[in-house]
Amino acid sequence: MFFTRHLPKMLFVMGLATASVFIFAIAPQWAIVNILRLPYSETFATNYEVDPKNWTEG
Repeated sequence: MFFTRHLPKMLFVMGLATASVFIFAIAPQWAIVNILRLPYSETFATNYEVDPKNWTEG
C-alpha cells in the first residue's frame, strides 16, 4: 500500500534525478565545474580517450 500511495512522488523524484545526471553526458566539463564545484583538468579527459591503434576487441 505504501508504494501504490506514493508511486507518483517516487517517479517524479527519480525523473528529476535522471534529468540532473543526464547533464554529465551532454556537457561534462560544465557539469564538473558548476554542479560538483571541482576543478576540471584536461588530463582527466585524455586518460579516457581510446587510441584506435591500440584498440583490441575484448
